[in-house]
Amino acid sequence: MACLLPEHPKPIIATFVLDHELQGIPWESGTSGIKNLNYLSSFSDSFRRDIETFSRIIPFERLCNEIEEN
Repeated sequence: MACLLPEHPKPIIATFVLDHELQGIPWESGTSGIKNLNYLSSFSDSFRRDIETFSRIIPFERLCNEIEEN
């Protein structure tokens, strides 16, 4: 969620970005391109490939169930 905010008055380091493109998180030449926004993303190529492979083995439309709020 923090990666999608328009401004970051304090430094933010997001540690669980699986795929910046898939999650809609800014990326510009290896950086976020946004002041005070940093993230670690070591899974992007392999994560996408793993999900695509899984989808070929067991076709699916949604990867997770909806969360019900009480």
